[in-house]
Amino acid sequence: MDQLLKTLIKQNQILAEIRDLLHQDKKALTLGPTNLPIKIFVGKEGDRHWYTRPDHSNIPFEAESLKGFITGINRFSLTSEEFNTESEKVDLYLEGDRTYIIRKGLDTVWSRKILLSIPFLDLAQPVQIWPEPGDKGNTIFCNLQQPGLENVEWDKDISIDALWLAAWFCLCKTKNEMITEKEKYPSEYAQQAWNYLPEKAKQKIKALT
Repeated sequence: MDQLLKTLIKQNQILAEIRDLLHQDKKALTLGPTNLPIKIFVGKEGDRHWYTRPDHSNIPFEAESLKGFITGINRFSLTSEEFNTESEKVDLYLEGDRTYIIRKGLDTVWSRKILLSIPFLDLAQPVQIWPEPGDKGNTIFCNLQQPGLENVEWDKDISIDALWLAAWFCLCKTKNEMITEKEKYPSEYAQQAWNYLPEKAKQKIKALT
């Protein structure tokens, strides 16, 4: 009888612990993920100039701007199933209330502005970013705002590959990561990229291990 009583007491303790755990963090018990990355495509959709594509349908992205930390960029080729053509894209990774992945073609006004600006940003501080339509066609400009950031002048003399490398160098975490990417391109692009960098960015890159 004593053994049975002890077993019942132990079971009640276990049930009480389970009940407490269930009430400790209700966020952990929500159905489905709540902080998955959101992929945003830059382009006109309705009255907005960026959109998401859940279930392969374009949905205007309602936020007028996003604020967060730039943590990375990714360059890749993508083949259009509709037109069977290949184009290069750039993904910008922005960490805010969640991860945002903002995608646009590589050699576009939008991506050039991002690549031009990254070497002059304080990457330890958040930036605010939003799209702005141009006067002609489907051109969409990228607005980047951060306290202390001066207006970055458009430089037509620097190639898109050099701009890519300059931005990549600034976001590298190790020297090996930088060298691996640099070796994919002709040496003149790496030199162009280095010449474009401000002194502060150069010092940071030199300190990589």
